[in-house]
Amino acid sequence: MRKLGLALAYIFVFIMMLLYFSPKVELYYTLEEFLKKEKIIFSDERVKNSGFTLELDNSKLFYRGVYGGEIEDISLSTLLLYNSLSFKNAYLNSALADILPKKIDYLNITYAIYNPVHITIDGKGDIGKISGYINPFSKLLHIELRVAKKEKTKYATLLRKFKPDEKGVLVYELRY
Repeated sequence: MRKLGLALAYIFVFIMMLLYFSPKVELYYTLEEFLKKEKIIFSDERVKNSGFTLELDNSKLFYRGVYGGEIEDISLSTLLLYNSLSFKNAYLNSALADILPKKIDYLNITYAIYNPVHITIDGKGDIGKISGYINPFSKLLHIELRVAKKEKTKYATLLRKFKPDEKGVLVYELRY
């Protein structure tokens, strides 16, 4: 029994070391090349490997050559059983202000092994609070939005795609 415990401890330490020393920066640049093919470009970012976390500071986002905005902090945490991608303080291009909120305070996307069917989404911005999930198996994106009344008229173009549910929460579903 003691040998089994010792073997499991060695395996656990090996996996943690593998995650800690994995080449996250190189994987980011590989992902950046993939996104470039989709005409999505991150520029002027500072990339930092912080052990289990990859951090990007002050990224500028371009889509098809058009400036989309700036994200102060992007953090990717990979712990094998629990993975998260966080965006903090995103400021979108003011030309998009009629369609999208100008500021997103935070947006967290999380995948955990204890809920393998859903990738959860949680966030807050100028428009209100957002929550939802992505189900990769049924290819469903489900978003719930809680909007302040004064924001409903300001973002009417965006909110047309949302349908109110029985609780008054605005819901958007997309099958991809």
